[in-house]
Formats: sequence, structure tokens, C-alpha cells
Amino acid sequence: MGSCRHNYGYFRANICRCGPAGYSILRVNMKTLDDIINCVQTYAHSQDRSAPAYKIEAENTQYTLLWQPDSLRELVAIRNPYLFIFFAYQAILGRAPDHEGERHYHDLLTSGRISLRKFALHMLSSTESAESRCQIKINKIDRCLIILENKILSLWRGRKGAGLVGRLHDSLIKLSTFNTKYIQRNATISKQNYDIEISQEKTRSAFNLQQRKFISQIETTYHDITSNITKAIDQKNNQFDIQQKILNETIASNALLIQDQFKENTELLNKTLEKNNIIINQLLCKNEEKLAFMANTSILNGQASLYLIERILKHHENTNSTEHTAARLNTASASFDSEIDSYYLAFEAKFRGSEHEIKSRLEKYTPYIETFLESSQATLLDIGMGRGEWLKLISDKGLKAQGVDQSEEMIHHCRAIGLSVVHADALNYLIGLPDQSLGAISSFHVIEHLSFDVLFNILKNAYRTLLPGGVLILETPNPENILVGSHTFYHDFSHKNPVTPASLQFLAEYHGFKDCEILRLNPYPESAKVPGNDLLTERVNGHLCGPQDYALIAKR
Repeated sequence: MGSCRHNYGYFRANICRCGPAGYSILRVNMKTLDDIINCVQTYAHSQDRSAPAYKIEAENTQYTLLWQPDSLRELVAIRNPYLFIFFAYQAILGRAPDHEGERHYHDLLTSGRISLRKFALHMLSSTESAESRCQIKINKIDRCLIILENKILSLWRGRKGAGLVGRLHDSLIKLSTFNTKYIQRNATISKQNYDIEISQEKTRSAFNLQQRKFISQIETTYHDITSNITKAIDQKNNQFDIQQKILNETIASNALLIQDQFKENTELLNKTLEKNNIIINQLLCKNEEKLAFMANTSILNGQASLYLIERILKHHENTNSTEHTAARLNTASASFDSEIDSYYLAFEAKFRGSEHEIKSRLEKYTPYIETFLESSQATLLDIGMGRGEWLKLISDKGLKAQGVDQSEEMIHHCRAIGLSVVHADALNYLIGLPDQSLGAISSFHVIEHLSFDVLFNILKNAYRTLLPGGVLILETPNPENILVGSHTFYHDFSHKNPVTPASLQFLAEYHGFKDCEILRLNPYPESAKVPGNDLLTERVNGHLCGPQDYALIAKR
């Protein structure tokens, strides 16, 4: 309260400086403290009407106090200087004290240069008090003593007499206030509650600021990730476009070479025929017609014989060449298939994990089939059994299990560890089985290698060959994970297309399977996730670090 600090001096010494007219107003109208305050306010406004409105940016004016004094005596009954200054500002000015004013008035009160009552009157006479419209009750005795003290000051300047009246007033207030302890307790509790609310508001503000910063960081991280993924996809697309362009250029170049060769061969043949025709015409012209006819007949017969002999020899050579080429192709194909099988055996060890790891992951599927296989004594067929981890797990439980695969390396590997496997095409093998002859059919990371027509017929025949209540289990990479769908899926060159969970479930239901369930498996570890618990962070982590695989489990 910067301007309030000097107003009480104005109230005591300068009230009579309003001029002759102002003095007569004091003599006639100022019978109550309200009249004195109104006169002071009128004079203050008349001195500077163009001055800006008095305003102090006080903190936390929005809080409502649990208790505050509603009378002058209740206010003066607060003996603690800090509490008194705080509630004087609240009750009279309607705001919290500023730091400068609080220190100033605390020094005055603790040094005894001003009493609590004078401090309250000082604030009541200020310009800010008139503008705040806060009212505090003053009883009749207090009003009379205040009027008497100020009349003594204004008429005779009897400072000594006024001081005596002031001390008498202070003593009277102290003697008449019986509930001082109650007021002091209410003031303390109300101030503590006020301080708690301020602290809570500061804490909320700091928390909101930190939350906004964190959301900003998350948004920045999300945009960075999106930008990086977009760049990676653009680079892949550019590489594909370059490769496609190179391939098109190679095809076009080869086509031009073939056309050039064909033209050259055609021109050479035409030249040869022209030369032969010229020679024959020259011979015919030199000899007589008969000789020419006989010669021509002999030549024709000889040419026919030579033509037949050449055709027989050429056919014999082509037959030998074809058989030799087919034998070489079969040998090369068998050798290549063997190399590919060896490659995929090493590929699974590198990227899918050890046999022990895969076996432990497959344990989760045993509850779905164990009870039914035990009760029905039917066989489980594993399509594309690979290294046989799942077949080994089922066989160790005493259940019947059969595998089918086209890889000779996988067949040899499984038979070496005592598993029952068949070297055949899965679809052809299924078609050859009788209706309702299997208890369960499983296939792990195989369907992404198949074309749609093959996958369609495998599910069709799986439904036909399963017993009622039989179980179908299909596991495949999960394209809902962006990193899987755009990157890791293509580690395997034989992968065709990712299969989404919704499309696979619909295909199974279309063929008659029921109780279809999708299990999402093998998420990225927590260390790979973006830190945070808000919805945006969870959504980013779900798309980038979610389950890498999923399985369809359905019943016949």
C-alpha cells in the first residue's frame, strides 16, 4: 500500500487546508467518522481528477477467507503484527498486503511508533479504501472518540489532548474485547488456510507448466519419429524406383539386341537365296531344256534326299540335347533346393531364435489343444513344422503329432530327433486326408509365404479334416506393428504379403470356424518404448513397440 503510507498524516494535519469553505464543512457536517472519511475522499478527488485509478496488483485475491474481522474492535483484537496487517488489508482494502507495505507497517507497529488502532484509522482514511468499497463496522462509542480526537486536532491543534483521547480509546478497546483468544485463533486458522491455498495454487501452476512442457516434448518426439519413418519409406520407394528403372532399361536393351540380330540373320539369308537363284539361272541358260530338266530333276531328288537326311540327323541331335539339358536342369534344381533349405535352417537360427527359446514360446498354446487331444486320441498336424520344436513339445506330453514340410533339410533334421514327419506339399497332403480325421491343425509363420488361393484352400480343407471341436492355430507376423509391417517382415525373402488379424479371422469364419480368438504376442521390451503415461505416448508406443506376432485360434 504505497500511497496509503502518507494518508494518515494528511488526515491529521491537512484536513483544515481545504480553504474557508472546507473549514465550514468540517464545523457543520463532520459529526461522524464516515463524514470525515467522505470529506477526505472528496478533497483527494478534487486535487487530481485526471490521475489514473489507484491499482495494486495483489496476489491471490481470488481466495475467500474462512474468517475475517467485521468490526474495528475485532480487527484491533488481533495482537500478532503480521496477522493484524494481513487482515487489515483484507477487511479494509479487500486484498492481500504487498511486500513493501507489509515490511513498512510491521516496523512501525513493532517499534511502537503507531498503535493498531491508529494503523486501522490510517487505512480507513486512504484513497484505496474508498475505491475498494469494503465496509468495516465501528460502534457509537468508537465513533464519538474518533470524532473527538480529530476535532481536537483540527480546531485547537491540541496534539497533547488528542494523544490523551487516543490512549484512552486504545485502553477502552483492550478492556472491552473479551474474546481476544477466540479472535486470535480464528485469525490464525484463516491465515493458515489462506497460505495453504496459495501453496496449492503455486503447486498446480508449476505442475501445469511441467505438463505443458512434457506434452510439447512428446509432440516433438512424435513428429521426429513420423518424419524419420516417412524418410525411410521414401528412401525404400526411391530404391525400388531405381531398381525398376534399371530393370526396364535392361529389358529394353536386350529387346533391341534381339531385334538387331534378327534383322542381320534375315538379311544374310536373303542374300544367300539371291546368290543361289542367280547361279541356278545361269546353269539353266547354258544347257538345253532337256538336260536342264533332267539336271533339275536329279538335283531336286538329291535335295529332297539330303533334306530328309538332315531332318533325321537334326531330330536325333535335338533329342539328345534336350535329354542332356533336362538332366542338367534337374541336377542344378536339386542342388539349388538343397542350398536354399540349408540357408533357411541357418536363417531361423539367426532371426527366430534357438530351439529352446521357440519351444518355451510355444508352451502358451498347449492349454488350447491338450484336453481335446487326450480325450479324442486324435492326431495334431503341424504344417511347415520347420525344426520341429512344436512337434517335440506335443510328443513329449504323450500326444500324437505329425509334421509335413517340403524342405528336405527340415525333414532330415526332424527325423534325426525321432519325430514323425512327411515330405510333401501341405495342401496336397491335406486334400488326401479323409474327413474329420484330425484333432488339431497348427502352422507357425507359414501363411505369410502362401498365395491367397493356397491359403484359401488350406483353411477350407482344414475345416473338412478336423473333428467337431478340433482346434486350428495359425501364427504369423503382426503388421499392426509399424516396424514389423515396414521392416522386419522383409528379412525373409520368401515372404509374400503380411496378413492382418481382421482378414485372417474373417477368412476362418467364412469357412465355418467359430470361437475365433486373436492373441497378440511378443511386444518390444519396455526399454524400447518412449517414456510417458499420456494417451499420445501410449498410442505411439502401441504402433511402434507393440506385439510383433499374433495368432488365430479357432474351433471346428
